[in-house]
Amino acid sequence: MSSLKRDKQFQDAFLSKDQELTESGAVEAQVSCVQLNHATVAVDATIANAADHRGFFAVVDNSASGTAAHTLTLTRGTFDGTNNKATLNAPAESLLVFFDALGNGTIVVNTGSVALAAV
Repeated sequence: MSSLKRDKQFQDAFLSKDQELTESGAVEAQVSCVQLNHATVAVDATIANAADHRGFFAVVDNSASGTAAHTLTLTRGTFDGTNNKATLNAPAESLLVFFDALGNGTIVVNTGSVALAAV
């Protein structure tokens, strides 16, 4: 493998693609950080396939205030082998997950008290 190709792969592994949602909707493929941001209305986000977000992935309640129960639901894949729904209901709550190539997640950090459920 050429050093140029190896350097490109290394850069791709560490460059993030962010998406902010201020209303309910789908998270785009390849996004590695989604920010849920609305103080009074719950944002319900959906990921079609966690495998499309392979590597480190973060979801953050980026609201300035409020306790709206924002959710992120994985249609395919799990955050921890069982749960596919995360609920964030306070500013600065976040979840950092590592997704493998099949969409199987391992929780690295749960900041605040992000609730997990299987739906």
